Amino acid sequence: VLCACPSFDAKEAVLRKAEGQATQEEIRRQWGEPTSNRSLETGESLWTYEKREQQPGSRYAAPGMWCDEYALTFDRQGTLHHWTHRSYFHGGELMPQECIPETASKQPS
Repeated sequence: VLCACPSFDAKEAVLRKAEGQATQEEIRRQWGEPTSNRSLETGESLWTYEKREQQPGSRYAAPGMWCDEYALTFDRQGTLHHWTHRSYFHGGELMPQECIPETASKQPS
């Protein structure tokens, strides 16, 4: 179900195919250990992966850090049930503590 993709760039295509089929172990083999892993009250598991990439400043763009967050939800049987992807630019901030700030999470997308 999954391919051996070396970066997050091709992950969305892989996730579309894997949804409803891939197990936690298959995801772990391809993506490595998640940045965070927690159990939900529903019995599902939520795994979060982060990718951070520095953007140098230029005449037209401010320096900062891009952060991509992939949130993968697994059902009680450990099968990928749902996933989301969010991006956030930390303008002027090169070492943000949070990938996606709490205030950005509450804004409509």
